[in-house]
Amino acid sequence: MESYQLIYDGDCPFCARYSKFVQLKKKVQIELIDARQAQETILTLKKQGFDINHGMILIQNREKVFHGKFAALKVNELLGDLTFIQSLVLKITSFPALMNIIYPILNALRKSLLTLMGKNKRL
Repeated sequence: MESYQLIYDGDCPFCARYSKFVQLKKKVQIELIDARQAQETILTLKKQGFDINHGMILIQNREKVFHGKFAALKVNELLGDLTFIQSLVLKITSFPALMNIIYPILNALRKSLLTLMGKNKRL
């Protein structure tokens, strides 16, 4: 059975809600990891060239790493039995060219929201 680890920013309300949504809709084993509680993992990933500050990280079978928009695309691929709205969002976000536009905007919104909340926007 395939297993996944989804590493996200637990202080970001968008990231936290998305990860809870993923947990509810999972069809595969997905372990949710709050990056702010897993500094050793974050340092290891940074050494490999993956910066959580530039997007969520999904690790497949403790080997393959998806980062940023690629992590979002892979997670969306794993979800099933969605409502109409969720299916629509999934279809929209399943286009890599569109994700090139959307994902940087979402990441900028995350940073702005964390700043407004007085949270550290960098991990």
